[in-house]
Amino acid sequence: MTYDLINFFQIATLLKPAANCNDEAFEFRWLNLKEPTQRIVLLEASREEDMIRCTFPFDSNIGRGRVWLKRVNRKIDEQDIAKLLEISLFIARRSFLQIRSSRQINSLINRLISTEQLLNIVNQDGEIHFIN
Repeated sequence: MTYDLINFFQIATLLKPAANCNDEAFEFRWLNLKEPTQRIVLLEASREEDMIRCTFPFDSNIGRGRVWLKRVNRKIDEQDIAKLLEISLFIARRSFLQIRSSRQINSLINRLISTEQLLNIVNQDGEIHFIN
């Protein structure tokens, strides 16, 4: 199966800057591996670090992109989770990859995002609907 790689411009359009200098914003990292990247979009969270992230193939066979958010000044909230899901869906659809998630982020999604909110992330024609 063929897939499209995500590029910097596409990622940049998904990430908004922090509202002020005291708030954290989603960040992007590019990693180079020694072995081929897994062909999945992986969602993870850490309650200990109050961090959420999405990892995906990027730029090359051994390149991996990561969009992540670590909160220091406040807790991860439903808007953070909704934004991560939007980003993950965009990447998965654009690159024809499946999304896998960890138990920790599944718990956060179930606790913070209602079924109605989840359904509203994707509109009826299958396009990503960005929630502000």
